[in-house]
Amino acid sequence: MIARWKLTRSISFRMDSAHPFGCSHHQKVAVFDDHLAVCGGIDVAARRWDTRDHPDADPRRTDPDGKPYMPWHDSTMILAGPVGNALAELGNERWQRATKKPLREVKGDGENWPDALEPDFFGVDVAISRTRAEYDGYEEIREIERLYLDMIAAARRFIYFENQYFTSARIAAAIAERLNEDDPPEFVMVMPKTADGWLEQMAMDAARVQLVREIAKAKHGDRLRVYVPHTAGGDPIYVHAKTAIVDDRMIRVGSANMNNRSMGLDSECDVTIDAALPANTGIEPKIRALRESLIAEHLGAEPAMVGRHHETTGSLIGAIEALRGDGRSLELLDLTKPGPFDEYIAEHELLDPESPDAMFEAIPERGMRKNWHKGKAWIRRMRGR
Repeated sequence: MIARWKLTRSISFRMDSAHPFGCSHHQKVAVFDDHLAVCGGIDVAARRWDTRDHPDADPRRTDPDGKPYMPWHDSTMILAGPVGNALAELGNERWQRATKKPLREVKGDGENWPDALEPDFFGVDVAISRTRAEYDGYEEIREIERLYLDMIAAARRFIYFENQYFTSARIAAAIAERLNEDDPPEFVMVMPKTADGWLEQMAMDAARVQLVREIAKAKHGDRLRVYVPHTAGGDPIYVHAKTAIVDDRMIRVGSANMNNRSMGLDSECDVTIDAALPANTGIEPKIRALRESLIAEHLGAEPAMVGRHHETTGSLIGAIEALRGDGRSLELLDLTKPGPFDEYIAEHELLDPESPDAMFEAIPERGMRKNWHKGKAWIRRMRGR
């Protein structure tokens, strides 16, 4: 397939190795005519298609060889206007790094927004955040990590996360620090039951359990809940989305997981819309509608029902717990303590380093505990402003 692409004049295809050893170019961005862009969690790959209904044994959910694959939940954001142009510049920069040549002129005229797609937001300001490892004269960028920590510090009522991984001790420690306050926000995470692939399971699953069990020791540790979505027949739905919603004020969609690699090793790109910005005044109801729609999807319920239970209980966790049940629903993550081998790999972040340098640090100098203390210190500084 790659050979055919390279021989096709209408497709310019390059393998990108312009990054340190062990890094992954993990951004998922597509730009059309330098103004219309897609940014989110969905890879251009097989075994990604699904519907929001996630029906059991859907005959359409098959790979190119005709083999069925598990239900898949993902999210992305389509954007147009100046933010599309900014994402085009991001892509052009990456192309030049990979090829040492500028990308040829591909600008189009006007905004070719899809006719069948109704926009959720009009005329809003959109922020772009990135992760990039230091390499070949390019400085390190850790905007993704800073935004996660800032969001946790800023939350007043709740943060709703959908994410594939949760292994960043800095993020976990920031959550724990908030949950030690007298009246902290709630944190709800919707995640896959287990990572996809043996290597990812070794690196990610044990670390997630360790961090969640540690957060549970906080004064209000019960205000963190980690849920796994299931189909009506009881099969787990794989969560590949990287979405966060804070207090119905801010929505963030992108490629970055809540793991160490996404904080400082792999290249990442997220987009965020924040109602606190002057140009975005009044968008909170739309963000709320998107959040209620996502939660309702996982619970097999109507969005209005999610909203009513949230208002009645005054708690996002309370609303979910009131609606959980048999069939299509959310189940609590199994927090069985990992075995000693998995625990050792997770504790020392052997397969989930936070930077190129961390891959070559001596084992005693790296690991979860060091980053845990850094995360707590960050929140204390932010709360002290």
